[in-house]
Amino acid sequence: MNIPPWAVTVGLVVIIIFAAAWMFSQRTDKSKGEDAEDSHQSEAVSVDATLINVPLESVAYLLDMIENRIREIGETYQSNGRSYHDDLEMTALRAMSRQLGFDFEVSSISSGFAVTRHVHQPV
Repeated sequence: MNIPPWAVTVGLVVIIIFAAAWMFSQRTDKSKGEDAEDSHQSEAVSVDATLINVPLESVAYLLDMIENRIREIGETYQSNGRSYHDDLEMTALRAMSRQLGFDFEVSSISSGFAVTRHVHQPV
């Protein structure tokens, strides 16, 4: 089976975010004095309702990964709707970066994309 590189990158980012969420949920369960297994079995929380706190050290690492992936996409990107999956992936990556408080300005250059990171200003 041939898995596209964008799927691997998105999968890795999702795994990292869920691993960070799991680590921090374990820490808060222990600080409350509850048994971690009992608290996870008693309440079912959807992923959409869970906020994830990412340490500042990890934010820079995640943003670097996102920025590198956008540059990789730029190397093979085709305009006029011929890279629809790349468009979807870049939209998802930028949405993740906005949740971390940053955004990327992406512009086309002859060798791919020029990517500039800046602080996200919500509208």
